[in-house]
Amino acid sequence: MKGLSLTLAAAAVCAAAAPDWQRLLDRQDWFELRKAAASHAAPERVKAALASVFHRDPQAVPLLEAVIAGARSPREAEEARSLLINLHFRAGRYASALRETEEAIQRNANRADLRGARAMFAAMRADLAVASSAPDRGAWRMIDGNLFTAASINGVQGEYLVDTGANISLLSASEARRLGLSAGSLGGPLKDAAGGEVSVRAAIAPEMRLGGVVLKNAAFGIVSDDQQPFVALPEGKRGVLGIPVLIALGVLSWSKDGGVATGGASSGCADANMVFAGAMPLVRGEYSGVPLTFELDTGATRTSLWPAFAKRFPRGLEKSASVDVTGIASSRKAKAARLPSFSLALGGRTATLQDVRLVLDEKSRLAGRVGMDMFADAERVTLDFASMCIAVE
Repeated sequence: MKGLSLTLAAAAVCAAAAPDWQRLLDRQDWFELRKAAASHAAPERVKAALASVFHRDPQAVPLLEAVIAGARSPREAEEARSLLINLHFRAGRYASALRETEEAIQRNANRADLRGARAMFAAMRADLAVASSAPDRGAWRMIDGNLFTAASINGVQGEYLVDTGANISLLSASEARRLGLSAGSLGGPLKDAAGGEVSVRAAIAPEMRLGGVVLKNAAFGIVSDDQQPFVALPEGKRGVLGIPVLIALGVLSWSKDGGVATGGASSGCADANMVFAGAMPLVRGEYSGVPLTFELDTGATRTSLWPAFAKRFPRGLEKSASVDVTGIASSRKAKAARLPSFSLALGGRTATLQDVRLVLDEKSRLAGRVGMDMFADAERVTLDFASMCIAVE
């Protein structure tokens, strides 16, 4: 009987220690959710969410559809449909994203973000497709701290900014004309990092080549030439390669010797350290041995920290002048602090940055944003969207 009592007590402890799945989903702490799901029997909605944010495509699609069909509450269905819309969007399946968005609007017609998304997806029209993919090596260059690589659109050469922080690819109006693209219907306003909005029209490039990868129906948002970052850029460089195009490459790496590789084999890493929040890639790093999650924004020249970091590590922070937060449509002054030295272990390498700013009005649970300065001294950086891994050497 004593042994039976101990067994029952142990079972009770295990039951009490079961994760609060809804709380983890609400927090969108995907790495902690993955950890919990590895040691407990996770509900189907958790399995579907993890498959989506770790971009296990197309495995995630039927899982999310099953959750929507069998949802026990409108909230559960809405959360699953939001994940499904974002999955289709970043994969360039605009028709599917449009269909799911229209379903969501029928259930919540008052959401302006859904109406804006519907306009964008309708304007994109055709789905992005990979016509062929082969390993290839080209060249990149840094312009004002940003990474640019060669691309050919309709046979016309250009060099465009690689921007993981852009949920769509962009061209200036003059660059679209140079490439022979005509802007179609209004895709709705696009929000930028500074909180501003810019009107965007859509254009579809029938063929686009990046190294050994050939894409069909690459969608671009077309904005005026007086928008950042195009104002100071010369002809042939007024473009941004956003997440749908970068995911289609599968693997993208750049090295210190000036080479860029596309279309290579996936590393197949077992422990993914990248995840998607909507269309924004997040990365898991370590500061002072503590795991932290950051946005990965190769369109940002400098790494920045956010209040969630300061709350956890208040020591060492100093007063600072305000900083400029700049987006494609606007810029603003933000109160800031500074950390004289910041070391982050990310993707197998530790980098140390000096005088890192902490933006005090950023409202996010994330520790900050990793920008291109984090990779300034790296021998090679590899973004593997097939395995959702970043490797830094």
